Amino acid sequence: MKLHKRILATVTATVIACSLFVGCGGSTSSTPASSTASASSASAAQIVATGDKTLKMYIAGFQNLDPHIWSWGTHVDRMGIFEGLTLLNSDFTTRMGNAESLEHNEDYTVWTAKLRQDLKWSDGTPLNANDYYYSLQRVIDPQYLQGKTTAFNTNAPILNALECQRGDIGFDQVGIKLIDDYTIEFTLSTACTDFDVRLAESWGLPVPKHAIEKFGDDWTKPENIVVNGPYIPTAREEDVHLTLGPNEEYYETPALEQIDLYMGTQNQLLAYQNGDINVATITAADIDAVKKDTELADQLQMFDTSVITYIGLLKSENDVLQQNPKIRQAISLSIDRETIASSVNKGTVTAAHSLVYPGFVDWTEDLGVIEYNVEKAQKLMEEAGYPNGEGLGEMTCLVSGTPGADTLAVVDMIQRGTGIKVKIVNLEWAAFVQDRDAYHEDGTWGIFIDGWNTSVANASGAFNNPQFDVRMGNLDAAGLKAYAAANKVVADEQAALRTCKNEVANEYTEKMEELLKVSDPEELDAGYKELEITRLQDASSIPLWWGKSVLLIQPSIEGYEGNPLLLNSPPFYFKDVSNG
Repeated sequence: MKLHKRILATVTATVIACSLFVGCGGSTSSTPASSTASASSASAAQIVATGDKTLKMYIAGFQNLDPHIWSWGTHVDRMGIFEGLTLLNSDFTTRMGNAESLEHNEDYTVWTAKLRQDLKWSDGTPLNANDYYYSLQRVIDPQYLQGKTTAFNTNAPILNALECQRGDIGFDQVGIKLIDDYTIEFTLSTACTDFDVRLAESWGLPVPKHAIEKFGDDWTKPENIVVNGPYIPTAREEDVHLTLGPNEEYYETPALEQIDLYMGTQNQLLAYQNGDINVATITAADIDAVKKDTELADQLQMFDTSVITYIGLLKSENDVLQQNPKIRQAISLSIDRETIASSVNKGTVTAAHSLVYPGFVDWTEDLGVIEYNVEKAQKLMEEAGYPNGEGLGEMTCLVSGTPGADTLAVVDMIQRGTGIKVKIVNLEWAAFVQDRDAYHEDGTWGIFIDGWNTSVANASGAFNNPQFDVRMGNLDAAGLKAYAAANKVVADEQAALRTCKNEVANEYTEKMEELLKVSDPEELDAGYKELEITRLQDASSIPLWWGKSVLLIQPSIEGYEGNPLLLNSPPFYFKDVSNG
């Protein structure tokens, strides 16, 4: 397959200085004002009044408020409109939500949750384990959400859940059992030491059967919705604005009297300065100006995110990168991640030394694989048979949209370190995804630069992404073609990957499968670390940098902990935030 025809531009990378600025982009919205303004124009009079017990901010989306139908709205749901059995802490441990206690057996295969007995829906109806049983059946059993994308796209190994989701068996065979009105038991197919963390995901939220049966698809409209979280939708303008107010039936008194959420991810500095919002996302282009303003500089906060920018391999008939891992390793060694993070992106990203988010484990910075060493890169190119890139021809670097200064820096560093001539091909998003996953038969070979993050709050999420599978860098041409043709059908993907002949890659896969059976947390952590070292040495996927969310937060707001799993780091839970 030739590279997709919808090419916006093709650029041959040239030498650039690492001090280039990253441009700001994004759409604008009229409610509230959101275009960029000079930070120096801000004054105390322009900042929204402090201590008014409101939270006003932009959020990526709230198109749908049914927590079981996968969309950005499911994330907003779990921030405080609905509440599950457990709640995530900022260190990815958990605390109790609707559960009074959560216990497991010795090998972590059976978990038992006992619910609080003071729970109510927002209409005053009692809430108990029967509601959870119904809700779990609704999100897993395909007869309920027919044709809709379920939020149960998880790696929680509930016994027979995936088989039920596929329609192979009934829900009565799934490992979820109602013990009594306040106790529910989960039986897992394999050990899961962090099932409490997975219960905090959107699929674990309860929904009101009585409201759904009464109103059907209209049950999430503000006039109909019934919730169990600390806040309830009171007004909604489709794709523009959502207002939340306190749920008087919640078992605690919420600290905020009103939450106003505006839809969008654009630069929000002017809206913040005008007092329309009291939490704002800003871009790298405004960092210097904000830091020069004494008031705004004190309000600047940065939150790490789990969004990683990485290099992956195109699938092509000319599979030189699959054939020769030394070239891949040389590419990785050529990239000065620290300079890109500090000089190009002005500290709004962090150099990545692993494909596993550092917030999940404590060893990602100590693996000793990812480094910047041009001399070693050039030596590897010689050992690979292509000194200074001679004989390789032109390598394609596929990117989405207009390449920023950081992308140009990566390409320039690869050219300097390996001698490989690189051509940047940038496509609009849909075309990029198509060509990223396609099999190219026209002589095209090379890499793509993409971003990925996990909404699964554990290290296993990074190992379940097919793009990061070690075998992907070690398939022969037939295997690559079969993989591309599979078009993300899991069974076909696995069949294609089984054609991998590389012993190290296959050993990696076997170890990964064995880890699924491990119940000792320390053994599991050590196993993931060993796998990650192997994966980084293989260089089928090359980590570049972790994104950061750069926020302005009004001084009177307390308890704001940005969630690194979500775009622009909204708070984990609105219930933890107060304003005055």
